[in-house]
Amino acid sequence: MIKLGIAGVCGKMGKRIYELASCDSAFEVNFGLERKGTPLIGRELGKIKVSSNIDGMFLVDVFVDFTVPEASEINLDYVAKYKKAYI
Repeated sequence: MIKLGIAGVCGKMGKRIYELASCDSAFEVNFGLERKGTPLIGRELGKIKVSSNIDGMFLVDVFVDFTVPEASEINLDYVAKYKKAYI
């Protein structure tokens, strides 16, 4: 089973990836990341709680990023730190 983390999980593409991965037994979404100030921070989305703390990266095998370029640059530092696959 591939453990996924999704950055931008509350956006259109992030939600769709979450929905599709949740229906596929090959995947387990166990980390959802959103920018600070998003009203959904701390709320549950299926089995995960939406977070603004990227340190949850250690929970995943693959990190899927649907954010803006500035956020992606920051996310890349954590992907490298935790040695995770990045999409």
